[in-house]
Amino acid sequence: MRILHYTLGFTPSRSGGLVSYATDLMGEQKRKGHNVYALYPGNLDITKNDTFIKIDNRQIVDSYQIINSLPLPLFGGIKKPSDFMVPVSRGVYLDFFQMILPDVIHVHTLMGIHREFFEAAKILNIPIVFTSHDYFGLAAEPNFYYDGHSYHDTNTTQDWINASERAYSTKKLRLFQLRFYPIIKKFGQIFDKHKGESYAINKRKLSIQEIQEYENLRNYYQSILDLIEKFHFNSTIAKNVYEKNMSKNFQYEIITISNSRIKHNEKKVKKSEKVRVAYIGPNKECKGINDFFLFAEKMGKYKELEFHSYGHIPVNKSSKVIQHGIYNSNQMDMVFQNIDIVIVPSRWKETFGLVVLEAMSFGKKVFASRNVGASELLEEGNKFTNIVDLSKDMLLKDIESKFYSIHIKRLTTHENEIYELYQEMVN
Repeated sequence: MRILHYTLGFTPSRSGGLVSYATDLMGEQKRKGHNVYALYPGNLDITKNDTFIKIDNRQIVDSYQIINSLPLPLFGGIKKPSDFMVPVSRGVYLDFFQMILPDVIHVHTLMGIHREFFEAAKILNIPIVFTSHDYFGLAAEPNFYYDGHSYHDTNTTQDWINASERAYSTKKLRLFQLRFYPIIKKFGQIFDKHKGESYAINKRKLSIQEIQEYENLRNYYQSILDLIEKFHFNSTIAKNVYEKNMSKNFQYEIITISNSRIKHNEKKVKKSEKVRVAYIGPNKECKGINDFFLFAEKMGKYKELEFHSYGHIPVNKSSKVIQHGIYNSNQMDMVFQNIDIVIVPSRWKETFGLVVLEAMSFGKKVFASRNVGASELLEEGNKFTNIVDLSKDMLLKDIESKFYSIHIKRLTTHENEIYELYQEMVN
């Protein structure tokens, strides 16, 4: 089968669960003999005003960049809606599709891509499946979250305006599409450090025309979603959020995901006198990091427990948490050797949460918020509505047991499921 993926990009320029999932899936599909292509929003060419597609020979599959794509709101929110609706000739995408002749298109994000991409696919009767890694397009930013709460239940134009209160300007976003972005990426993380904190919304006073632009943007993305033939949801939670916020009924399948790091790992544990409880993730309020630190303060009185965090630049939040900083995928085995329990306390309606699956694959005990899509893989006793519901006894119970699960899905199994979904669409 000839498969085209539209993704956000490849490491080191782009990172995160979406990028690793799409890259791993493409690699597995290629290994199984499919003709796999990737398209992604690439560099800017400031010498040209038009949009065009350029081959990129550096990736694991036949890859192409969209030069001068739409902006990428990587850090949340949209400051100037009109910049995200700039039209392009359908011919850009018609010519590309007719060159590579895909049987199916797998879209992983709406960031950077024009509506004309979807219109061209419709003209050529190429089916499109969309994987719900996040909520960008339904919302102004990926998480449906601002000012301490999820706004998926309301999702008004004013919500979009509020969620974009601290959005970067388009000019600043364009900096992250320049060729030297990997060099300045670490500075981008520093610039964005304040995004992990809660803040009060100072509602901007916009003109009627500016408010209408946000309304137009919401309609723009709804019109794109309406052109998608089938949605692949990672969880029931993701399906429910899309269902509530879509303008019409849609076809879908719920298939939990995996990646190349998910496998049954031999349980290696470095001995410790205490039970080590960990948070793994970025310094973002929507991920529940503040809740974890408060929980550690509360539970720190118990000498049997020790609290750790991984995956973010250390912050001055709690003396009760040992912060280990950012780690790379090659260090994952070492990280899990030093953990007994993983807590995933997300506040946003997280579409999946691969850290749950990764921890389970290392035989770790996992507790997750009911907001986390991957919590659907856990026993009822390992889910919580509020992290304060967890007690010392719950944490310490059966701590010596191995927590391997039949729900740990390897990438090769997941690729088979996705291929079956493709076949249903193509036939």
